[in-house]
Amino acid sequence: MSTEPLLARLRRDGAAADGVAPYVAADDSGDGRDAGPLIAALRRAVEARDDCAAASAAWDEAGELHDPGTLDAALGALAPTMGLPFVTGMRRRRLREAARGALAETTRPGALRLAVAVIGAVGGREDAVDLELVAAHPAFTHHGATALANLAHREGRAALLRLLSRVGGAERVLVIDRLLPFVREPVVRLALVRDAFTGLGEEHAREIAPAVAETLGLRAWIDEPRTSEELRAAARRILSLAE
Repeated sequence: MSTEPLLARLRRDGAAADGVAPYVAADDSGDGRDAGPLIAALRRAVEARDDCAAASAAWDEAGELHDPGTLDAALGALAPTMGLPFVTGMRRRRLREAARGALAETTRPGALRLAVAVIGAVGGREDAVDLELVAAHPAFTHHGATALANLAHREGRAALLRLLSRVGGAERVLVIDRLLPFVREPVVRLALVRDAFTGLGEEHAREIAPAVAETLGLRAWIDEPRTSEELRAAARRILSLAE
């Protein structure tokens, strides 16, 4: 195993960074594990912030524990009330700093994915750059794009829009899916119709086209006189793929 931090490799090699196993998503309901061990490991990671070896070990442990179900439960327990230490025993700032440290230093894909997810829940606009870098690699698109969608700043959406031209296939489908909740923003609507399907293979395009067509109400676009011919044609193509 390389001793070079994964983030440093991604900065140097981008999406071409090799030696990283692809992410295999578990069932969205999780595997039935109790989130308690993951929460406990995250607490140890934060409490050991002055002990690099202990913090790294805790993040590595937590990275192996998380799946969609346990991660959602852990973030639900920690992030919403992070400003109330008497409830959670952990402040948002400390968790954010610990996650940023793990993202910068870890050599383990599981720990990097977990750090990215935590940053998406408690991070700031300045984190969008690193999250976008991570999301551009196919092994990390799932966690990176989800974190950008969760980031409570417009920079997250801007990064997702840039990713439309940087990723393809299943990774593009995932980025499109993460943009759908933001269709009230004109720039997102425009990109999903005009740009998102450009260069996307038919199999993947058909996978996501129904959701795009329904969420954006594309049939109304075609009948709207103000819609340009370019956008009307793009809308018709998406509707044909959705059939």
